Amino acid sequence: MRFYKIYSIIFVIILYSLNKLSLCAENREYAVCREYAFENSKETLKSKTFLEQIIEKEPQNVKCLLKLSDIYIQENKISKGFDLLRRAYEIDPKFVEKSKLSDILDMALKLSRLKEKAYRENSTTLWNELGDEYYDMGLFSEASVFYKKSLKLDQNQSKIHIYLSVCQYNMSLPYSAIEHLERALKIDPDDFYANYYLATILKNNIRDYKKALIYFKRAKEILDKKGVKAFESKEEYNYYKKELKRELNVKSK
Repeated sequence: MRFYKIYSIIFVIILYSLNKLSLCAENREYAVCREYAFENSKETLKSKTFLEQIIEKEPQNVKCLLKLSDIYIQENKISKGFDLLRRAYEIDPKFVEKSKLSDILDMALKLSRLKEKAYRENSTTLWNELGDEYYDMGLFSEASVFYKKSLKLDQNQSKIHIYLSVCQYNMSLPYSAIEHLERALKIDPDDFYANYYLATILKNNIRDYKKALIYFKRAKEILDKKGVKAFESKEEYNYYKKELKRELNVKSK
């Protein structure tokens, strides 16, 4: 499953740099041409304000759009960065294709267009698809935004509650993760992952070993009942079987 090995997920942070990109406003009424290499948060904040002011006056300024896109991406605000990159591309495709952000252009166009469609149609399918895309990149903060929008439309999606719990766990929000795992279990008490992950968080983060043991035992019952066919691979099945044996300190059958 997508959430295989929750506590060993490695954050994937996309960082691209357009160092010292020349920012040239072409409108003579707002003439500016400066070199920027932002090194700290205060400079970045000033640069964002500066760039936004230029773009407000010159919405076709592709160089400024690219630089602002890069800043948002470096701040891990990927979705907003992708929207700006797409905007720049739609103004001047050839220029953007030659820029240092060209490596992520296809992904940016795909996800920006998908987000636009999701806002337009407002369906759980599209919000979940968008959430999954960011989830699979390890961008949990972004993914959580879209999963929440999906759950606003339909609270009875056990898997989405689980995915959102994984996002929040990785955002250092264990209590929020627990809340969504408990909601998932109200919908489907026999969900293996919800039981196992809830037990894991209760043990490792909350230190409630007694309650964690209850969910570890329940997870083992489900694993034994459903068998290897309930998992994507034999490797995944064996991993959880081994972990549950260790947690429960029992001999495997």
